[in-house]
Amino acid sequence: MNTSLVRSIAYHLFRRRHYVDVDDLIRAGTTGLREAIRWYGHETAGAFQGYASDCIRDAMLEFVRESDWSSRPVRLRQRSIRGR
Repeated sequence: MNTSLVRSIAYHLFRRRHYVDVDDLIRAGTTGLREAIRWYGHETAGAFQGYASDCIRDAMLEFVRESDWSSRPVRLRQRSIRGR
């Protein structure tokens, strides 16, 4: 169940960021899932799936940021030049 959550988030992010490999996103998301399992407190309000999806997405976005060759301001400038 949770591995399918990792895959669905990875494919969702891949649609927006084609320059990243889906398998790399899945690996990063699996790391996020392990961290979610490790840190989830049962007394915390909310379902585990919601907590895990946030951790998975954060881990994937962190991977994308670390593997990006340019800084965020450069990306924003590129988008404004392209008219996006």
